[in-house]
Amino acid sequence: MRPILLGAILLALPGIGGCTQPRGTYQAAAVSFDRAGVCFSIPDSEESRRSTPEVTSLTVSRLADDGWVPVLQWDSPGGGTRLRPGECLYRARVEIHPRDGLPDETLRPGARYGVDITGEIANPAGRGDPTVLRRYEADFCLVEHAASMRIELVPRTRGELDWSVCETPAESGHSAAKR
Repeated sequence: MRPILLGAILLALPGIGGCTQPRGTYQAAAVSFDRAGVCFSIPDSEESRRSTPEVTSLTVSRLADDGWVPVLQWDSPGGGTRLRPGECLYRARVEIHPRDGLPDETLRPGARYGVDITGEIANPAGRGDPTVLRRYEADFCLVEHAASMRIELVPRTRGELDWSVCETPAESGHSAAKR
């Protein structure tokens, strides 16, 4: 009898909320390229227009032979920076810098990157904590095209990153990678 009861409890725990994230925690980041450089932003959504996120950090990682390597880091001074849809965090303007101990790395064509923007919004439920976590993520590469640069966002196909959208892959042997 005890093994059956223990099994039932273990099966029920994830459904109680012990291992789940609130809906909307993870969303797509917006990444684009313009005259000022690579623009990291949040999506233009009903939620982001209703409740402007307070962004606390941004991390850019590069896919290497041994996995994801953080190469650029920005932490908001004073605990949070309001970022509206369409506003950009540019490397040069907000002092996105190489992580301590890493060489200065310019984002380059052909390399495979992921960005993670962390922030908070006012709790839309109106009960519980006053704010809720938001993580905006995207995988991308820079592609040279006719003497200019463009950003290609990397889609997922059956749960795997589809790097074939990048015209010049940085490292051979990485047809797909989970993050």
